[in-house]
Order: sequence, then structure tokens, then C-alpha cells
Amino acid sequence: SVFPFDDVMYFTINDPETVNSISKLTEGIFDVKSFGSVEIVGTMLETIEDNVLEYSHPTLFIFTLNNNKLQNFPFQTINLYEKLISLNLNNNELKEIPIFFSSTLRILSMNSNENLDFQSTITTFDGIPELRQLFLSNIGLKTLVPKMFQRLAYISDIYLSGNFLVE
Repeated sequence: SVFPFDDVMYFTINDPETVNSISKLTEGIFDVKSFGSVEIVGTMLETIEDNVLEYSHPTLFIFTLNNNKLQNFPFQTINLYEKLISLNLNNNELKEIPIFFSSTLRILSMNSNENLDFQSTITTFDGIPELRQLFLSNIGLKTLVPKMFQRLAYISDIYLSGNFLVE
């Protein structure tokens, strides 16, 4: 991609007709560009490599990858984003939410990832202590571990609708 400048506030690809054939974001694709907000919605995106947004580590505050085909996401790199407050991965094909770390993340949305094998434990969200909103609707969730949200001192909203929760 050729951009006439290195700092881009908003980068958006929104293709609800799914005619965009983007399937992979590889390291180096954005060269040394930095972004404040990245939104890639409604593509055929299946893979995003670990450091595809390396130069956005100090600038990215919103990362949205909704309505794609992602099966994996590089959660292990989230702690590198110094200003990231919102991560939206709704309606993909993600298989897991590993324990990951971020001192800035306030919104985590993973609705409608129906194949998600969510292993809830008392420490599941310990690595994201600033979390305020958590969206886990329609993920096939069957149980919750008592006190799993206890350490989220700032949580105000938890959305779990459309799951199969039982006592």
C-alpha cells in the first residue's frame, strides 16, 4: 500500500457485500505507517500476523475486525499497544480466548464467535484489569466460574445473551 504520509488516524475497509478478497494481513504490508483506529469489516480475512501493525503500537486505540473469517488472533501482542482501549472481534470464527494482557483495554467484544471454546476460570480476565465492557453474546457459553469477574474493579457492563447458561 502506498500512502502519502506515515500517520493515519482512521483506516477503514468496510465491505458488507464481501466482494473484497482480503484473506491475510502479513507483517510489512503497512510498511512504517501508524494508525489510531483500524476497522476491517466484512472481508474474507482469515489470518492476521503478529506484528502487522508494529508501527501502531504507540498509537492504536481502536482495533475492529468484525464480520470476517478469523480463526486465530495474535492476542499475545495486545500488551504492545500502549493506547488500545477497544478490541472488537465480533462475528468471526475464533476458536479461543487465551489469557492475555493489556493495561489499557476497556472494551472487549467477541460476540457471535459460535465455535469459541471459552475456558472460564477465576483468572480468565486478570490480565485486563481496566476492562469496563465485556461482550460475549452468542458464543455457545454453557457455564461461568464463580467470581470470574471479581477482579475486574471497573467493569460496568457484561453481555452474555444468546448463550446456553445453566445453573
